[in-house]
Parts: sequence; C-alpha cells; structure tokens
Amino acid sequence: SRLEAVRQTIKNSFDLYRQHAQTIGKVSFLDQTDLVVEYASFVGRVLFPELEYTVGVDQKGGEYHIRVSRNHWLNKPSHINIGIMLKEFRGGGHQNVGGTETASDEEALKTANQIVEYLNNHE
Repeated sequence: SRLEAVRQTIKNSFDLYRQHAQTIGKVSFLDQTDLVVEYASFVGRVLFPELEYTVGVDQKGGEYHIRVSRNHWLNKPSHINIGIMLKEFRGGGHQNVGGTETASDEEALKTANQIVEYLNNHE
C-alpha cells in the first residue's frame, strides 16, 4: 500500500542519515550523489534538532539537486531567506526552504559546500 511505502521511505531515511550525514557547524549535510534512493528530508531535523539548517545533495534523472531547509522547530529567528540566498546559486524557494540544480556531481558538491559555508557564516 501507499502508506506502507511512505513508512518504508521514512525508515530508510533514518538509516541513510545515520550512516551518511555530517555535521558542519550549524548545518546537517547529506551527500547522496552516489546513492539513488528516495528520502524524507525532515529526518535531518529530527536526528539533529540542535542544528539550524539541513543541506542535502541527491540525483535524479541525470540532474543533481541541492535541497536547503531551515529547522523551524528551533523557534529561533533567522535573518537568512533561503529562497533569496539560493538565487545566487541559480535556484530559489521560500523563507525556510529552497533548492537548486546542477548538471554534475562535482558542481553540485561545490555549490553545496558554498551554501553550507554561507549558512555557517551569516545570520
């Protein structure tokens, strides 16, 4: 059933984050460029509730996606508008969530590292 598939995705997401996520300053970073698996991005906020941001890189259909979100559960004000910030990286979004795409894993990881650096050095 669809519900069972969602439950399995969430369970797999916890395993994926536990095995592959890194903490870089106030950011949870997940490099999934070599794995093709669906994941629930909110899991990063559950496993790392003290961190302000989650940045994830994944691939689908030959494109590399960088997803960025703010941990709104912290109830801590942020002066960074993720959607506006991501315009510098050919992306977009909203106040607390956004994304961008690249054509290669190298470019995606370089861009993700620049985003992580920006989030850690601005507020």
